[in-house]
Amino acid sequence: MEKKMRKSLFALLALLAVFFVGCSDDDDNGGGGNGGRVVQEVLDLFKKDYPNATNVDWSVTKDEFAIAVFDLSNGTRADLKIPGAHKAWYKNKQGEGKRYMYERDIDFKDLPEAVKNAFKATEYSDTEHWKVDDVEEISRGDLVKLYAIEVESTKNKEDEVELYFDEQGVLVKIEVDLDDDFDKHGNLIVDKELPAEIKTHLEKAHAGYKIIDIDLEDDSLEIENKKIKHWEIEFIEKGVKKEIIFSADPVKWLYTEWETKEIEEEILKAILATIEKDFAEYEIDDDEFDIILRNEKATLYKVELESKDGKIEKDVYFTEKGEVVDLKKN
Repeated sequence: MEKKMRKSLFALLALLAVFFVGCSDDDDNGGGGNGGRVVQEVLDLFKKDYPNATNVDWSVTKDEFAIAVFDLSNGTRADLKIPGAHKAWYKNKQGEGKRYMYERDIDFKDLPEAVKNAFKATEYSDTEHWKVDDVEEISRGDLVKLYAIEVESTKNKEDEVELYFDEQGVLVKIEVDLDDDFDKHGNLIVDKELPAEIKTHLEKAHAGYKIIDIDLEDDSLEIENKKIKHWEIEFIEKGVKKEIIFSADPVKWLYTEWETKEIEEEILKAILATIEKDFAEYEIDDDEFDIILRNEKATLYKVELESKDGKIEKDVYFTEKGEVVDLKKN
């Protein structure tokens, strides 16, 4: 009886071993893509995009993006590898037919000079407090190519910051304490198609623009005491990061906004005179101004003020003449 039980146990263990090896092979080779969760169209598209990919491992995110992590050989010789880990992102859905994003690990020395110089100008290049942990190149079709530099604190390894630059060294965004997993760049995926009216406006008003991000928001913008559905498009124009806002229904330009350190001297004098007169208990918190072009209204200048005791912060909007504007009423 005991021998029979042992034989049955060994047989069961052997069967389980075969099962798990089979699952592992399927995942590593991309045969079924994450246990069959990746649709066949995506698997076929991946093979077409990366015929020399090896050691392919698939995962599927909560928002149904299929991510392939793989090695990439150079040509037909598997020993001539292109350095770095590689990731490709696809919408896990029949009929999509495109790759949304491709990432690869690179060395800091291989960054464009403009990006290296821009990073060195930030506080995160201070080697006493921060060290570079990871560098990635991120391609997204016709959108702005990005370079992500991840730094971690020399005091606490759990403190991590990711800085994103375009090829000209424009700092596009900063993310703090991102989870170190396959989903961490998911917020860079752009899968929304802009209405023709917005494309036409961008082409006319911002020739040569490159899109960073597109969002369609439901209720975060208040116009005439109503929260409205609207488009938010981040883009780069002549080395300056800007954001343009359109209402969704009807599609109408509302305003364009960007930061600058330099504004005309007369405008600056008018704003400073108003701050000195009406906000004597405050001081300017940031030496950058937000310029806001408004549809059918004057250009505004947003200034960040902080009370001298450090307890209160507020954004104040000024006209070119230094007059204060209440956006809720205008």
